[in-house]
Amino acid sequence: MLLLLSLACTTAPPPKETPLGAPVPADYVGVDLVGLTEGTAWPDAPVGAVRLGEEALSLAGVYAEDPEGDFSGFDAVGETPALGVLGPPADGVELDALIDLVGGVVEAVPEVAVWELWDRPDLDAVGPEDAAELACALADVHGAERFASPSPSWADGADALPWLTQFVQAGGGRCVGAFAVHLPADDHPDVDTIEAVRDGLKELGRGDLPIWDVGERFDGADPDPARVARALLVPWTRGVDRVYLHAWGDDAVALVDGSGTPTEAGRAVAVVADWIVGRDLGSCSAEGTTWTCSVRTEEARSWIVWDDSGAGTMSVPEGVTEIAYLDGTVAPVEGDTVELGEAPILLYGGT
Repeated sequence: MLLLLSLACTTAPPPKETPLGAPVPADYVGVDLVGLTEGTAWPDAPVGAVRLGEEALSLAGVYAEDPEGDFSGFDAVGETPALGVLGPPADGVELDALIDLVGGVVEAVPEVAVWELWDRPDLDAVGPEDAAELACALADVHGAERFASPSPSWADGADALPWLTQFVQAGGGRCVGAFAVHLPADDHPDVDTIEAVRDGLKELGRGDLPIWDVGERFDGADPDPARVARALLVPWTRGVDRVYLHAWGDDAVALVDGSGTPTEAGRAVAVVADWIVGRDLGSCSAEGTTWTCSVRTEEARSWIVWDDSGAGTMSVPEGVTEIAYLDGTVAPVEGDTVELGEAPILLYGGT
């Protein structure tokens, strides 16, 4: 069965006899939740994981001032996997004191399942060797599964892979349960960077640990829904195990407005989650500017498609009868071709 794409390019969906891969888990779709303890409503979307970035960054300082303080605001997390973020160590703090401080925070807020050791350590001039020493000291006490690596950044053209490599080579890779990275927040998926991280960790012998993208940030109070949707699709097929979208509860970069109502981008998160969670998102590949992602279950096959140029066409696969859009609407297929824009659409009904 062939999908005839624009510019006379052709591509074929995976053959039916190809075994199904692991389904996309619910906790693949995450958000950076801002203001949980200050009244931000829980996401009105099928979000499977939350990152308490700004919420948790100040916890070490709060705990240092009052270890017996009230940390009950984190109760709302419930059973949702939560990732807390610890800030860089203060100048002059001895390692033993820092271990005790972080350990105290970990015990004070049991609702947070995993702690990202700190955000953008490369931008704060935190050395990978020092980070590895801290990670291993904490893992010896609390277990490596309670910590994710510090999250180096690709911001402003930086290359964070050397920092992450040195962290692993210094022993930090055996002392964390996941790798957190700020992958580039481009308009379109940066496949090369994603694959460089995955392949680099495999070469270092740590390809067994999950990779969490904590850097999917968007510009403006109402981000482009198409960009948000694309950010969730390609990374899974390149070995990223979780994507945290920024942010839920931040009016400056919002998936939800000040009243707690999801923006168009926030609603797109729910739509894409419904398209992929529990299904085999087996591949996302481009022919020219046209992207095709294969989505399968035991009973059915569908395709998520878009065109980076904003103006593509493709032939409708055999058996496809419906088109679903990011705004949640559905329309019947009319004719033998479909127009493609930058916003992903779902073609389904194929067999």
